[in-house]
Amino acid sequence: MTLKLTATAVLAFTTAFLGAQAWKSKEASTPVVTALAQRKEHSAATATAIGANLTNCVDLGTTCGVNYTHTSDRTRMVTSADKCCDATCALWTCGQGWKGSVAYHDNIGASNEKCCDRTCSLLKCPSGQGTIPSRANEPGLEASFCCANLCSQHACYGAWTTDPTKAQIVNNTNEACCQPSCQSVTCDAQAGLVLDVSKADTAGTTSNFCCLKTCKYMSLNSECPTGFGIKPSVAA
Repeated sequence: MTLKLTATAVLAFTTAFLGAQAWKSKEASTPVVTALAQRKEHSAATATAIGANLTNCVDLGTTCGVNYTHTSDRTRMVTSADKCCDATCALWTCGQGWKGSVAYHDNIGASNEKCCDRTCSLLKCPSGQGTIPSRANEPGLEASFCCANLCSQHACYGAWTTDPTKAQIVNNTNEACCQPSCQSVTCDAQAGLVLDVSKADTAGTTSNFCCLKTCKYMSLNSECPTGFGIKPSVAA
C-alpha cells in the first residue's frame, strides 16, 4: 500500500512540474511575439505615412509662380506642390540662329526647338543665292522667303561692268553689283577727246584712261613735234 501511494505521489509531482515548465515557457515567448507584432504595426504605419505624403497635382490645387505653369502630367504622384509646376519658354534664351516668340511663352519647354523659331540665317540657300540680309534674323524655313540671287548672277549692262569683289553680295542691281565702265565717262569732243571703244566695257571713270586724243586735241594743245603741223584735213 505504501509503494502504491508513493508511485501515485511521484506521478502527481511529475505532472505538476511539467505543467509549471510549460507555463513558464509560454510566458518567456510572449515578449518576442509582442515585439514582432509591434514591428509589423510600425511598418504598416510608416507605409501609410509615406502614402499620405504622395498625392497628385490635381488634388494639391497648386498655383504656379510667374513664368511657370502646371505640369502636363497633372496626375503624377508628387511629394510637394513645387513639383507640379514646370518652367515655361518665357525663361528660355534662344540660341544663335533662333528667335523667340511671345506665342511660345506659355509652352512648357527648355530648348530651341520647343521655344524658338529657326531664322533664315540657318537655312542653306540654293547655289547662286544667299541669305537676304534684312531677313537673316527673321523666322523662315523656305528659300523663297529667305534667299535671293547673288551679284554673281547679275548681268551688268549699260555703262556698268562686272565687279568681281561684289560677287557674293545678295543683290540684283547695277549700282550694288557692278562698277562704272568707260562708257560712263564723257569725253570732251570740243577739247578733241573721243571714247576709246576698246575700253568701252572696261572699268574706268577718268578721261585720261577712257578717252583718246584726236588731231584736234593735238592742234589745240600744240602737241606736234618741232617742224610738224596739223594737216588741215584732220585739224577739225
